[in-house]
Amino acid sequence: MYKIYTLLLVILFFSCNTKIRYIGQSHSPTKNIEVFISEQSIKRSFEYIGKGYLGFHKNPIKIQQKAEKIAREKGADAVLITDFYIPDTGGTNITTTYQTDSIAKTAVTTAKTTVSPATYSGYQILFLKYNK
Repeated sequence: MYKIYTLLLVILFFSCNTKIRYIGQSHSPTKNIEVFISEQSIKRSFEYIGKGYLGFHKNPIKIQQKAEKIAREKGADAVLITDFYIPDTGGTNITTTYQTDSIAKTAVTTAKTTVSPATYSGYQILFLKYNK
């Protein structure tokens, strides 16, 4: 019985882990990585060598740590991490919350419905190699 609970706990732990999937070129590993949050702050000429794709969990600190690790492995000189927010003017999210309470020995259920515009936000991770 404990083996099943242990297995479920391990699966839960690893499913919450921040993962970055890399697509792009590989070069000789590097040691020193610069991290930027805007392209305007990069003062050297560069080329993009790869892009990172995130899973569901988006912890900014973990994203930076994982991106730096991948950059060192793939031979990038820098990582550009930007966030974005895209409002969707054509869609909506509808959320209903139910609350049950006991009033005068009777169960009373109330519902609250919220309608909001559908939006999407996330991070873009680009791996850079400086031009010589």
